[in-house]
Formats: sequence, structure tokens, C-alpha cells
Amino acid sequence: MRNLENLKVKDVYKTISKKPTTVRIDANLDEVVKAIIDDPVTRSVYVVDENMRFVGFITVLQLLRLTEIKAGGDIPGRDETMKILRMETSLRIDEVMHHPIFVYENDLLLKILKNMVDEKVQELPVVNSERKIIGDLNCLEILKGFWKL
Repeated sequence: MRNLENLKVKDVYKTISKKPTTVRIDANLDEVVKAIIDDPVTRSVYVVDENMRFVGFITVLQLLRLTEIKAGGDIPGRDETMKILRMETSLRIDEVMHHPIFVYENDLLLKILKNMVDEKVQELPVVNSERKIIGDLNCLEILKGFWKL
């Protein structure tokens, strides 16, 4: 195992996930699902605005929950149901996407790891100073970097 204290995002990202999956903010839910299916490595689709700046994301787990409900599965708790119903009836993905959480290349991996666990996300976009996505930090890349695999 490596010491995570000095590892940075730039030391591990782009080792598994080569190109982040993105959709424009005006995309519909079908386009989000297609984007995820077209890239089986991804855990999230990043939403960008008209200037290609990162504005939010939608996770595979959100889409799986929606699929379960549409297929007649168990209805989750009230708060979760409301989120899924908003997703199902929304014409705009900006109404259902997660708030933007992102990292920079020089961020320390240990800090990012804690944030990912706290936020329950498996990947985060790596952005530049203009908030344009330059890569994707996947949870498997963190494991690979930490365990020297």
C-alpha cells in the first residue's frame, strides 16, 4: 500500500477512465441513459452548460432507482420517491442533477477520498480553473493508486 498523504489527483486519474461522459444541460433523460450505456466504465454523467463548464451530474444509481420504480419495484421512502418523480416528470435534467462537486488535478487524494465517501459518489470530474472538465477521477483509480496495482 502507498501512503495517501502526498498522492494527488493527477497521480491517479486517467489510468482507468480515459474520457469523462458528458451531456449538455438541455439533454433529455433518454440521452443521459444512452451516454451511460455507451460508456460502461462510467458511474456518472457530467452535465455541462453551453460554454462546456461543469454544472452538475447524474449517477447510475439515480437511473437504476428510476428504472426499478418504472418496472414496478418497491417504492423507496418519501424523500427518495419525490426525487425520482421529479426525475421522471422533468423536462430538464438540471432539475434532477446533483449539485456540482468537482476536484482539481493538484488536490490531495486523501481529502478527495473522504469527500467521495461522505457524498456517496464513485467518481468526480477533474476540472480546470474555468470549471471545464479535463478528466474524471474514478473510485477504481483511487484503489489502484493506493494499492499500487
